[in-house]
Amino acid sequence: MRKGLFFGSAFVAVAVGGAMIAYLLAPIRKAIVGTVTTVEGRAIRDAAVELTPVEGNRAAKRVTRTDGRGWFAFQELAEGTYDLDVRTPLGGRSTMRGIPLGSRLTVSVTEAAAASTPGAR
Repeated sequence: MRKGLFFGSAFVAVAVGGAMIAYLLAPIRKAIVGTVTTVEGRAIRDAAVELTPVEGNRAAKRVTRTDGRGWFAFQELAEGTYDLDVRTPLGGRSTMRGIPLGSRLTVSVTEAAAASTPGAR
C-alpha cells in the first residue's frame, strides 16, 4: 500500500511497510545550492562555504560544509543577492559575487596544495 503526502512545494511518496522513501522536490525558490569541485571535476569534501548577503540585504551570514559529494545548500533565504566564499581543506579558495536566489552552482577550485602534497587527492 502506498500513501502520498503533499507538503507545500515538495511531494513525498512513502511506501508503507517498506524502507523506500522517494522525494520529488519542486524547483528551488528561496535557496542557493551547488557543488564544489576541483578544476578536474572531482568533488571536494568538507569545504567551508560561506554565504554573505550583499549590501542592503539584512539577512545574516551563513556557513556550511560540503558533504562527500561536494554538495552544499542554503535554504529559506531572505530576498536579495549574496556573495559566496569557498575554502577547501587543502587551501584552495574561490569567491562568487552577486548570486541571486534560486541559483544552482558549480564552484571549481584549484587545489594547489594537492599538486604538491604526495598522496593527496
